[in-house]
Amino acid sequence: MLFFKKLAKERKFFCGIFTRIYKDRNDASFSPSCLPSYEPFLKFLRENGADSYFAPIQMHTANVYPLKKDSPHRADFFDASCCDFPGRALLSFSADCSISVFYDRKRKVFATCHAGWRGALLNIYEQVFKTMKFNYGSRPQDIFAGIGPFISQPNYAVSRDVYDKFRDFYGKKADVFFKKDRGEFKLSIRDVLKFQLKNLGIKNYEFSGLCTYERSDILYSYRRKDRGRFALAAFLRK
Repeated sequence: MLFFKKLAKERKFFCGIFTRIYKDRNDASFSPSCLPSYEPFLKFLRENGADSYFAPIQMHTANVYPLKKDSPHRADFFDASCCDFPGRALLSFSADCSISVFYDRKRKVFATCHAGWRGALLNIYEQVFKTMKFNYGSRPQDIFAGIGPFISQPNYAVSRDVYDKFRDFYGKKADVFFKKDRGEFKLSIRDVLKFQLKNLGIKNYEFSGLCTYERSDILYSYRRKDRGRFALAAFLRK
């Protein structure tokens, strides 16, 4: 399991990234469909202060689901969710895309989100922050953002069409997100997300620094044709 150093001292809040090596399995894969029958993971939640979870059906959107206590365990077409009560774990899944946590220490609210190039293009970080601000009064200076593993720029060649879409959304600023290498456009998800954090005024953040493509020993990569998913889970402890 992977953790963010800046959250290590948080006793009331848990955030961890479950790799492909977990408990009884060397190829553990996490998804909304497999979780109901994966007892080791469910047992972990119970033992650490969460009695239920929310697992969005990710569709590369910028949609954010604000949870209520009677919310279901799943919801379609959401790539982020937020919560302000203990006991409910929020999950995000990946196999190259970024998975992140936003934690407001002052108001004890949090969010998780999943973003590949589409979510990054649609500025999902801004949607997460606006949802937290609208629902809970969160402010940039009170938020910590933890960004888990994702595919690194040298391994992330994208089409000219993707480059053109970023130019349409961000103008000439988009050029800093790309490196042209032997006729290929290589996208830096890190640079896009850092740009969005800067625009939001969120200065307290941590990137894991791990590349999903290069760390096939512990992570899944869609570009490597892996079929599994690793997961980020976060919750306020009861």
